[in-house]
Amino acid sequence: MMNKRINILYLCATTEIGGAERILLDIVQGLEKNLYSLTLVAQNDGELPGEFKRSQGKVYFLKMPAWRKTRNFLVRYWTVYRISRIAKKEKIDLIHCNSYRLNPYALWVSRITKIPFVTHVHDFLEKSVF
Repeated sequence: MMNKRINILYLCATTEIGGAERILLDIVQGLEKNLYSLTLVAQNDGELPGEFKRSQGKVYFLKMPAWRKTRNFLVRYWTVYRISRIAKKEKIDLIHCNSYRLNPYALWVSRITKIPFVTHVHDFLEKSVF
């Protein structure tokens, strides 16, 4: 019996490598390449997308403005639509959000595509953020 590869889509807000991005890369580099196909949506090129590509992952570049700061709601929904298209194209099985700032995008893409998502937060948040 052949095992199906699991396709994971990562959403990451920052393209430079800090603590959260290092953890993301550690996870990606620890996955067996014959069991997982990896895709990253990043805002622009930088250290993280470069390392991700070296780990045999695909990278898409897409602006993902902060949800709460985007005045034009159409920008949000256009971005959700574009991420959903990437998820469908890559036959994604799981969305992994690496930043609380992108959680609304992951949530809406998950609802539209019926793909489960997980998130983990690496930041210390002030109470006023919520």
